[in-house]
Amino acid sequence: MKSSRSADSEDLLIHFKQDERIRTPELLIRTLLDSLYSGQWSPVADNQLGVDATSSLTDISFLAVRTTLTQEQLTSIVNSANVDGPRVIASKTETGEDVWILAGKGRDAVSRLRTNLSQENPNYQFEVRSIEVVGPRIGSELRTKALLAVFASWLLIILYLWWRFDLVFGIAAVIALIHDVLITFGIMGILNFEFSMTVVGAFLTIIGFSVNDTIVTFDRIRENLKRHHLMDLKQLINLSINQTLSRTIITNGTVFVVVTVLLIFGGDVLRPFSFAMFVGSIVGTYSSIYIASPILIDYVEKSGRPLAKKMKNK
Repeated sequence: MKSSRSADSEDLLIHFKQDERIRTPELLIRTLLDSLYSGQWSPVADNQLGVDATSSLTDISFLAVRTTLTQEQLTSIVNSANVDGPRVIASKTETGEDVWILAGKGRDAVSRLRTNLSQENPNYQFEVRSIEVVGPRIGSELRTKALLAVFASWLLIILYLWWRFDLVFGIAAVIALIHDVLITFGIMGILNFEFSMTVVGAFLTIIGFSVNDTIVTFDRIRENLKRHHLMDLKQLINLSINQTLSRTIITNGTVFVVVTVLLIFGGDVLRPFSFAMFVGSIVGTYSSIYIASPILIDYVEKSGRPLAKKMKNK
């Protein structure tokens, strides 16, 4: 549970796992009305009701309807619903129209949470502002689409660097990106951050940000391979990294400052995204220097195929 305090109230952000599907009293009553008396009733918006009509229903879920059904029929509907404390109240809208209010306390986790908060803290008023539910099917789809998005980005990066430089450059860049994603994912998992599509967007942003820095370094390596084709490869890559180091520090440093401010002042909603970017900006910076570039050296030493000849022909 997380909280944020303002001058007027305190907002609580509560996360919990629920095995059963959330079915509020309003939904249960709507389902019964539709199945038994379809077309004989219509809902009334809450803002059309008078203040006196809803003042006694602050902790109770209710549904206001206009209908020709009798009170006995409506009472039977509410009693048949799986709710606690069923009530049928005759009321009027602000324009004087007769309506019925069908109310009750739910048995789902949200309703039980609201009831417990009210009972344990009678001096405070609680208001449920929004409920967001991610079911197992939706969660599985989000996970699948997130993995596809990440793998697709890696594949396209390999193809682009293969065309722009050489295949080994694409593989080296993607290995560095895998390192960035795994490190960020692991740290967020250890700290129990929530993974959502916003966090997936942060991972894709990290991938794009990191590969951009890697491509700048690779481009300088390619230029130096043409200018200093007799230089030792280790010295040449070290020279290329030093030549692009100032650009890396300035670019990544400004991004780091921005995400740090966002992490501190962005609030609970943006915190998973800003934390992912915070970690990603750090690991993405050193992976371009200490992971992607040394892979080129390992490739040349183990394969015995110099990069200079291939790069000259590009």
